[in-house]
Amino acid sequence: MSESESSTGRDELTDVEGMLDVMQQAAEENEQVSLKTILDITGSRSFGPFILLAGLFALAPVLGDIPGSTIAMGVVVIITVAQLVLHRDHLWMPKWILNRSIAASKVSKGAGWLRKPARWVDKLLRPRLPMFVQGAGLYGIAVACLAVLLVTPVLEVVPFSAHGAGLAWTAIGLGLVARDGLVALIGLIVAAITIAPAIYYLL
Repeated sequence: MSESESSTGRDELTDVEGMLDVMQQAAEENEQVSLKTILDITGSRSFGPFILLAGLFALAPVLGDIPGSTIAMGVVVIITVAQLVLHRDHLWMPKWILNRSIAASKVSKGAGWLRKPARWVDKLLRPRLPMFVQGAGLYGIAVACLAVLLVTPVLEVVPFSAHGAGLAWTAIGLGLVARDGLVALIGLIVAAITIAPAIYYLL
């Protein structure tokens, strides 16, 4: 990869398949895929794609079933959303997060598992309801992502709840990259549904 490609990343991502292509590329070029590898490919302005990536990692069975993966992805999401709300120009992540890695074979398998549903989802995307992906809508996204992160330890023990978190983050990230406020709104609703049983479990 050239220096210019490394600093700016690939063309702007606008759908799930584009993110899966990035995951597949990273898996083909490395034995271990780290978040830094993904960031180098997507570029440091990749706020939405990084949230989408975290959701896909938590959602794919071969990736999301790794112990502690949902919590790790939740941390990635909240750090990303915080910087998005603060209108930072470039995404920053602590080194200990960027250096986390997973076997390329698992990333490739996870991307393959998601490929078919991704094609179906991408056909439905289009820019709409911008109030949910910009301005005040970003604060709603931040609150929802923080709430999911706070109950993530509980989600690890409640059957299928962790996948609800992954679905919420995927929809929110996808809404941001595709400028599709309806999809982001669906992500917020899924987040609320995911949080409810966790709160009930705690009570």
